Amino acid sequence: MDCTLPIPETLRLAVFSLDVEYDYGSRTGRFEALRDEAGVARLKALLAPGAIPVSAFAVSSLIEKEPSAREFLASIGAEVHSHTHTHPRGQTDWEAELRRSRAILRDLFPQGPIGFRAPHGWVQTEQVDAAKRLDYAFSSSVFPSLRPGMFNNLSRPITPYRHANGLIEVPFAVVRRLRLIVSVSYLKLLGWSLFERLMESFGLPPVAVIDSHLHDFLETPSYDLLPAPLRLAWGIRRTRGIEFAGRLIEFLTQHGYTFVTMNEVIRRLQAAEKTSA
Repeated sequence: MDCTLPIPETLRLAVFSLDVEYDYGSRTGRFEALRDEAGVARLKALLAPGAIPVSAFAVSSLIEKEPSAREFLASIGAEVHSHTHTHPRGQTDWEAELRRSRAILRDLFPQGPIGFRAPHGWVQTEQVDAAKRLDYAFSSSVFPSLRPGMFNNLSRPITPYRHANGLIEVPFAVVRRLRLIVSVSYLKLLGWSLFERLMESFGLPPVAVIDSHLHDFLETPSYDLLPAPLRLAWGIRRTRGIEFAGRLIEFLTQHGYTFVTMNEVIRRLQAAEKTSA
């Protein structure tokens, strides 16, 4: 059974998380986002080291063979975690996926503890158990929301908790009561004005992990390869991801949130757990 973690009453932490994977969740089989030089320059300005700390979740097979991805992550000073080795759909050998990913990331980014994020928001017991066996520091995989055909996590906590095996889960941020996912993709889909009103009205959890992807910010030719329904969804306010991310950062800061890395969140949670024991 999942066990929620003690949260200090005044705790307000935000994490800007960035999934680094093949374009559009590997739906195109291409990695072209970083060709958008103007967009990359604007994104680097938003996420410059010393401004907003970034916790990246990288597909290690991509990072291993794409120098541009490694250089981009280094340029923004990102803390790098695992988004598996190949970003598979469906069942696979999760222990092999996570063992290979951890080995590559530790070699390329010798930064300390490494966490895990499941592909596509589809969290399986086998993944969580493999991550625990391999000594991953945490998971940040659960959208405590509903996405028909993908997941139904409405019964999951919206605050950090431990899975039955003891692995810490830091779920993605959702608007309270509505369980609306706080991500750059959703910001673009619904528009900033509506999203801001909903956050003001219902509030956010004390630990707010923001979801984003390179394709949320950057123009990529592979967009034209998507099926028509996905082109329609991702085409809405397609060029405004950096603008909306900046507005969200400002909103959270004004509401008392401090931006930190995932590893800092884990340190704070573990300290609070010891204090309450």
